[in-house]
Amino acid sequence: MNAVASDGHIVVSVARDGAGNRDQHRSYRIVVDGRAVGSVKRGEVSEVVLPPGQHRIRVAVSWCSSPEVQFDGAGGERVAFSCGPQGHPDVATPWQLTFGRRSYLRLERAAA
Repeated sequence: MNAVASDGHIVVSVARDGAGNRDQHRSYRIVVDGRAVGSVKRGEVSEVVLPPGQHRIRVAVSWCSSPEVQFDGAGGERVAFSCGPQGHPDVATPWQLTFGRRSYLRLERAAA
């Protein structure tokens, strides 16, 4: 999907790693400013259009998520992120599923 920034909006793309077996059959929810705005499947890229300004983004699956990442976007700008499992791509530890549930996934700013 190729979203187009119009009317001064920004396009945010989230690319998900295709490696490993962890979460391979589950989509990650894309959460911006506290609300789900889309999802991304293993090995795919999803794009969402947002108003310009400061935003907080994270990806989530079940009760686990990545830490929030704060970013600014100007009108007409493209902002890119990459995501995937934090740690070993095949196996989650009990700690990650409980105490570390807010860092179960990785979300990083990428080159647009």
